[in-house]
Amino acid sequence: MLSPPPDLLAVACPGCHAALAVSSPLFGQAAACPVCGAGFLAPMPPAAPAFGRPDEPAEPRTIGHGSERIELRRLTPEEKAARRARRNLITLGLGTLFLFAIVLVATRSGKKKPKKR
Repeated sequence: MLSPPPDLLAVACPGCHAALAVSSPLFGQAAACPVCGAGFLAPMPPAAPAFGRPDEPAEPRTIGHGSERIELRRLTPEEKAARRARRNLITLGLGTLFLFAIVLVATRSGKKKPKKR
C-alpha cells in the first residue's frame, strides 16, 4: 500500500466515506467533499515522536532493588537466534527422553515373568 506524501493526509468523508487527500494548508480548517459536497473539519496530522522509535522509552528502563540494578534492553537478532536454538535443542532432548520412557514402559509391561515352581 502506498503512503501519501508528507504534506498530504488521507481522510474519509463523513458523508459518503470517500477516501480523500487533504493538503497541508487545509489541516485543521473547514473543507468540503468533492464527491458529495458534505462539509467537515480537516484533521490535524498526527504528531511525530520526539525520539527515535515510538515503542522505545527516552531513557533506558532499569529494574532492581537497592544497589543491584539491571538495565533492560531489546535483544539483538543474534541473541534471539541463540535463545531459539537453545530452546529447540532442549525441547528436542526432552521429547526424546519422553518417547524413550514410553517405549521402555511399553516393552517392560509386555514381558511376563516366569512362574517359579
